[in-house]
Amino acid sequence: GEYEVDLWGYDQEVADYLALVTGFLFHRYWRVEMTGLEHIPNEGRGLLVANHSGVLPLDGAIIAYGVREHHPAHRLVRVLMDDWFLTLPFVSVLLTKSGHVPAHPDNGRRLLDADELVLAFAENPKGISPFYRERYRLGRFGRGGFVKMAIETGAPILPVAVVGVEETYPLVVDLKPVAQWLGAPALPVPLTLPWLGPLALLPLPSRWTIDIGEPIVAHLEDESLIDNPAFVSDITDLVRNRVQEWVNKRLAERRSAFR
Repeated sequence: GEYEVDLWGYDQEVADYLALVTGFLFHRYWRVEMTGLEHIPNEGRGLLVANHSGVLPLDGAIIAYGVREHHPAHRLVRVLMDDWFLTLPFVSVLLTKSGHVPAHPDNGRRLLDADELVLAFAENPKGISPFYRERYRLGRFGRGGFVKMAIETGAPILPVAVVGVEETYPLVVDLKPVAQWLGAPALPVPLTLPWLGPLALLPLPSRWTIDIGEPIVAHLEDESLIDNPAFVSDITDLVRNRVQEWVNKRLAERRSAFR
């Protein structure tokens, strides 16, 4: 039938259908508790920066759904995704139609200049699939590319802490040679694979929390600071530390990853 997509390939009709599945995962399967939505403006630009884990883009889709459904303005979040997802048949089409965009600084700047909400995962790709024993230890937040993007566009940075996703696929083995051959950042083998057979490919029903922190705006309006490595590094560390603090707080509060 007839349908419309925007300049980035977003299709409202397809996104509505996908929201039925994402909504089930959000409310029933992972029972997500989301806080801090009041920190997201009703209009205008904003750069959400979250911790990330696992090869699959589960956390990006869940964060975007939570903002779309529960924020007062029901805002669309543009998720910056790894280029590898563009190589996956069918999956790449669905991600694009639901609001995902290739993770490139130019794309992020263009979206922010258009007063969009952008979600970026700042951790180094080598650290997005830590082993289960190393879960929730945030990796390095790159070289501050997201900070430069915020300075250039005048967008506030909103730290986002996600807890629960690490337990969806407990990683015990990473088949790096196979992953490199496929062009993937990693190829995790979950703990449940030998015991559950094909059912191990399904994510476990862990309970998630998503906390959106207060925006960081101090001094980001001064574009001359983009050439100051010390300032960029300080803001990068500030965002990472805030996310890690929220993650640690949630881990200390929960009694079980699944209840």
